[in-house]
Amino acid sequence: MTVEPEVQALEIVKQLEALCNQAESAIKETDALFSKGGVSREAMDQAFGALPESEKSKGRAQLSADLEEIEQEVNAARQSLTQVQTKTSASMKRMRRMI
Repeated sequence: MTVEPEVQALEIVKQLEALCNQAESAIKETDALFSKGGVSREAMDQAFGALPESEKSKGRAQLSADLEEIEQEVNAARQSLTQVQTKTSASMKRMRRMI
């Protein structure tokens, strides 16, 4: 039995939503873990504030590269999702059989 493209697209969208929810919960768990260990954004700022300027610029460059990579992945996922939604909404509905 073959699965309709619309059904496949909807299943993919559900999987993407589940993956996004899983990522959000992982981020929340990580924040909670850091908070439990006494690590906060303020503490991180203080720790990085004590670094020499060369180390700060190196860290900023690495952070910028990571953020750029994340942004590219997010944009690719959004583009993929938009294509799936466009194909789903633009597809022609099946004609009902007349009895």
